[in-house]
Order: sequence, then C-alpha cells, then structure tokens
Amino acid sequence: MTGVQTCALPISALLPSFPRLTGERITRRAIESVLGIERIVKKTQEGYQPKGKANFYYNLAVRLFKKGMISQALPKAKKALEEDPEYAEANVLIGVFYSKQKKKDLDKATSYFLAALDLDPSSVTAHYNYAIACKDGNRLAEAIKEFGIVIEKVPTSAEAYYELGLTHIKNSDKVKAAESFIKALDIYAGSGEQKMLGLRASGSKVNPNKAYIYHDLAALRQEEGKLDEAVEEYKKANKEYKEIVGIMMKDAGLY
Repeated sequence: MTGVQTCALPISALLPSFPRLTGERITRRAIESVLGIERIVKKTQEGYQPKGKANFYYNLAVRLFKKGMISQALPKAKKALEEDPEYAEANVLIGVFYSKQKKKDLDKATSYFLAALDLDPSSVTAHYNYAIACKDGNRLAEAIKEFGIVIEKVPTSAEAYYELGLTHIKNSDKVKAAESFIKALDIYAGSGEQKMLGLRASGSKVNPNKAYIYHDLAALRQEEGKLDEAVEEYKKANKEYKEIVGIMMKDAGLY
C-alpha cells in the first residue's frame, strides 16, 4: 500500500475487533471508571505535615473518589482545606473534583490549582492538573508551558507527554503531537515502572493510555496519508485495548 489513498471508513474500522472510533478516546470514561484511573494526587506535599485532621479528610476524599463518589468526596476534601488552609494538595484535589464532575467547572478548578501553586510553587500535581484544565479550556499556550514544567520536573512521565501531544493536536501542530506521543511510548518501552501522576488499579500491569496513544498516533498517520504506518499503529492499539478488556473481564469474574 503506497501513496495517499482515501477510504470511506477510518482504517480502524477495517480492523474488526477494534472500536470504530477516530475522533473519540477509546471508551475512556468506561475504562477509567472500572480501573479507577484518575489524575489525582498520589502523595501529599513532600515534607509537609497537614494540620489537625486535614490528612484524615484528604485520604477519605481520595478513597471516595476512587469509588466514583465525587459528590460525597468533594465535601471531605473541602473539610481537609478547612482544617488546614495552607494544605496545597487539598486545593489540587478539590480542583480535580471540579474538573471531573459531569458538568465541569474549569474556572473553579483553575482557581484551586492556582491557589495550590501559590502555596507550593514546586507542586508537580498542581502544575499537571492546571495544565489539563488549560488544555480543556483551550488555553493552549499556557497548557504547553505547564506541561513543559511537569516534564522538566518528572522527565519519565509518559502521561505528561501524552497529554502534551493531545494539546499539540488541539493547537494544530501534528508534528509536535506525534513527537510527544512517540516520546511517551519510548518511556513505556524503556522502563517497566514509569512515573505516574495519577492512580491506577492495584495489581494492574496495563495502562490504558498506551492504547490511546497508539490510536491517536495512528489517526495522525492516517491524516498524513501514511496508511501503512497507520495500520500498524491501529493494530498495536487493538492489542493494548484487548488486554485492557481482558483485565476488566477477569476482575469482574467473567472468566
């Protein structure tokens, strides 16, 4: 297969077992809700001792959030902030809740992320989630700058490179988007334990982002007319996707 060719269906549709999606993530919401993958704070500020019962309420909020109970988790996170108004990561967590609600409130989320950065300018989680909010709110130059800060602090964050690639797509820079996706995949390939800024299901060795990256990279190659490369990337996405579904079925006791 050579040269630029056109097709009525996306190449992904020619691979029967792969979801027929080009402009959407691969059932991202469903996969994230089952595996518990969310970009929330993994640990508190390094060396910071929260006051009062702040850490108790913070951890309770995280546990509720992992169960998908955002409406119950948010008051607990706010209670943590009441206990300790200088608790930067509590601000981050509240901001994440507002950005993950069914009806996102990016303005509120951003205000909490910026409050966290005022308290702790070195907070990687605050920079990362602020970058996500900027990307979702189409403040793309700011998002690219913030992802750059995250990558400088955590060069092994495949997740940050992937989100940077998505930002470049929104900014109509397909070359930089592909470079970011490939960098993310290189990190996955180069280390068995890449640095994550979000939570993962305990015991899971499969990261759904790999399927997303291969899928988005395939879509870029297809738009460039590089159909051979697109097919290969779609096949890799298909393989990753089937592994994810297999884990979900196993965890559900279906086999």
